[in-house]
Formats: sequence, C-alpha cells, structure tokens
Amino acid sequence: MASSEQRVVCVGLICFDMITVCDGFPLEDTDTPCREQHWARGGNASNNCTVLRQLGVPCELVGTLAADDAAKFLRDDLSTCGIPHDRCVEDPAGATPTAFIIINALNGSRTILHESTRASEVTAAQFDDVDLRGCGWVHFEGRSRNVAEMREMVARIRRDDAADSIVVSVELEKPRREMEQLLPLGDFVFVGKEFAVFSGYESMRAAVEGLREKVRGGATVICPWGEEGACASTSDGTVFTAAAEPPEKVVDTIGAGDTFIAACIAQLYKGASVEAAIQAGCRVAGAKCGQMGLKDLKLPPPSPLCKPREGTINLNL
Repeated sequence: MASSEQRVVCVGLICFDMITVCDGFPLEDTDTPCREQHWARGGNASNNCTVLRQLGVPCELVGTLAADDAAKFLRDDLSTCGIPHDRCVEDPAGATPTAFIIINALNGSRTILHESTRASEVTAAQFDDVDLRGCGWVHFEGRSRNVAEMREMVARIRRDDAADSIVVSVELEKPRREMEQLLPLGDFVFVGKEFAVFSGYESMRAAVEGLREKVRGGATVICPWGEEGACASTSDGTVFTAAAEPPEKVVDTIGAGDTFIAACIAQLYKGASVEAAIQAGCRVAGAKCGQMGLKDLKLPPPSPLCKPREGTINLNL
C-alpha cells in the first residue's frame, strides 16, 4: 500500500516503564522478593515503532519528551533502536509519563500503575512542523484528553496536497466516551476489546460489524479479542477472522496489543490483504507474549495447529 521508501509516522505516548517480575502477584502490605527488575521504554506509539522497525518498516516517532532523567533514558533507547525521534516535542516544564508494572511469572499477567498527569500531548500546531513528504502512513494512538487536537492533525493530513496518498490509522483503546469522535478519522480503525465492550459489543465480530457504520467511507475496522484472536470488517461488509497463536508458555504480555497493531500496519504497508494482516498480527503478538520485552521480534511462520499455552494472553489495545 505504501512505497518501501516511505515512512510510517506514529503519534502518541512515550513512557518510562519500571518492570518488576514476581513469582505470583504480591499481597498488599507485604515485603515480597522478586525475580528481577528493569527499566524499559513503553507507551503505545513508542512500542508501535519498536515493532515496526524490527519488521523492516521505516518509521518515525512523534510524541512529547520532558527534560528529566527518565526522558534521557528514553532518548538513548530510541537512538539505540534506530527510531528517528527528532520531531518529538520537547516539554521542559513537564514530566515523563511513568508506569510501574508487575509481571506475574506464573501466568504472564501484567498489572500496570500509570501516572501521566504532568505529561503534555502533541498539539495540532506542533504537528504542523512534521514534514509529511516521504510519509506513507500516519498512525495515531487515541488519547482521550487530546481528541480535539487529533481531529485537527488528521484534518491537516486530509487537506495537505503533499499528503493525498497518506494512509491514516487510529487506535481506540480506553473506555472513554470522547474516543468515539476518533472513529471517523482513520482509513484503518483499530478497536481494543476494552473499548468495544464499553461500547456495548459482546464479541469481536459484533464490534467490527457495529462500528463499521460509524467509520468513514472505505475504512476498515480491526479488533483483537485476546485468546479468541482478531476480526476485521472492510467497507464492503466482508468480515475476516484470525485465530490467536499463543506461545507454549506466556512470559510477558506487556505491549501485546501494540505489537498486534504494528504487525498489521507492517503487512498492510507492504501490500498484504486485510486477512493476511490480522493473521500476521496474531502471530507476532503471540510470539511477543512468549518472550520478555519487545526486542528481537520477527514474523513467525503460520502455525499448523494452535499450540497449548500456560497463562493468559491479553491482546487488549
């Protein structure tokens, strides 16, 4: 769908993650030993870029970066991973969004405590400084407190003569009513299970069929649904489903939904069908759940049979 020389621009959160791996979820008011602790770069758009880069798609990250020590770690990691971020907005008065994450090593679940009250969001005026020449795709992480600005950013893309061929995708994850305003914005609309259930849908098929009426003409709706896999509906009403492909043992589910989105975009960017894209999304997300972190990911071959798995996979966006 996009030229191999065109880049994918991801707009959204860059987060500093502090990860603790425990043998079971700790009880309140106890002193619990853990297996390991480490820092990682997180945030949906940031994770999207990490996966896109490893799948061979040129990409660029546009978000906000503060002037604190956590932001220095994030900048260094982005540089190490080869992710261009020089158009990120500097926010010297703000603070880096942080997440304290507990991984239960017995089942791979992740519990997240997130703080971003002092973090700023990219504005439409700041996005105007992004040169869209050489850009084939822009993906927006839906941020409930930044909906109006996102609408302006997409409007700029739609009216920009240099952006006639740019594909726009949006992600709706959090159960917030204002997020509904983002549905008509994307050529591809990624809807998380949490938002779909909040919107009254009890299955991934019901979600993509119901929300198809609320997106722009010609758009495709894609919805991952955890252990049930993923579903997509194209503008002509065709519905595709893909089975989940979990690892033999679930190790770490942090960023599984971000991985699914990035793998889908990577395949669509390379000209694959919607059906092939969601199948690839399930495979790469499953592989991610079988390892710690997002690095060294690749597209596994299709699995002839669903593998048995220990633990629970969470592909909620």
